[in-house]
Amino acid sequence: MSFTPHQVQQAAGETAWAGAATGIIGVLTSSYFIGLLGVAVAFLGVVINSAMNWHFRRREDMRRQAEHEKAMRRPTIPGSLE
Repeated sequence: MSFTPHQVQQAAGETAWAGAATGIIGVLTSSYFIGLLGVAVAFLGVVINSAMNWHFRRREDMRRQAEHEKAMRRPTIPGSLE
């Protein structure tokens, strides 16, 4: 099962918002367990979002570097504008 970067970012963002909402509910109901659980879920969403952004940007950089190296190896015709 493969996910696109957009899907991962969307899921991580939704997780962070769900955790924040759970934390607010925990504070309003004075339940420390629910409040801590909400903070933990929000933190997890932020960490996953950051990690996936780093991962997909690194893959994009590697792909662009490979394309650049391939273009540099391509023979050129002397006197052409390419």
